[in-house]
Amino acid sequence: MLIHAFAVDGQPSLRAMWCTWSLVGILVVAFLAEHLAGWSLVHHGPLPESPSLVLAGLAADGRIYQDPVLFEPWQPWTQVLLQGGWWQLLAGLQILILVGAALEAQLGWAAMLAACLAVLPVSALGAVLFGGEPALTGLNCGLLAMLIARAPGTRIRCGLTYFLFTEIGHLRLFTMGVVTMAALYLALEVVRISVQHLALPLGAWVLAMSAGAALGLSTRWLRHGA
Repeated sequence: MLIHAFAVDGQPSLRAMWCTWSLVGILVVAFLAEHLAGWSLVHHGPLPESPSLVLAGLAADGRIYQDPVLFEPWQPWTQVLLQGGWWQLLAGLQILILVGAALEAQLGWAAMLAACLAVLPVSALGAVLFGGEPALTGLNCGLLAMLIARAPGTRIRCGLTYFLFTEIGHLRLFTMGVVTMAALYLALEVVRISVQHLALPLGAWVLAMSAGAALGLSTRWLRHGA
């Protein structure tokens, strides 16, 4: 059993949110590939050394760095694929599924994709200027701010999900505002970063939220299919 946020009030089915689910799939595959390569290099398997080195090199080239010598033009977008561990990935995926799907339902998949592509380089700029690695948290900051700007009264349904090998049902317990959920998410991220002794990417979060809020305010009149 698991108590968690599982839906946005008034949101249609998650099944047709192609952009959101594609992003989730890409993030999971990238995370597994990076960590499998690292494990294989340390423990001499299961991947052979050559592909493990290639994957490790791709991960290194995909990160965002403050040193301009290490900058590559794809890094503002690829940095979102490189997480700080399972904690960041799982928490970030839940926010992405909830908020990304809500925005995709309101705006359509193309606008959702455009919003992601616009927020990511702004988040990366914050990392270059102020340090830290925002990764998926930076994208989520932008999407959360965009949803808050568009619909500040959005409520998130939280409840108990119960499993028997697979998910078999939900029990609704309470709702919380999207602003509260955003604050709790970032508080958990601060705890994670402190535990891992990493640099706090606060500048990246602030810039991403600013970009997301600007996108949200400029698209408040848009509705998918309207």
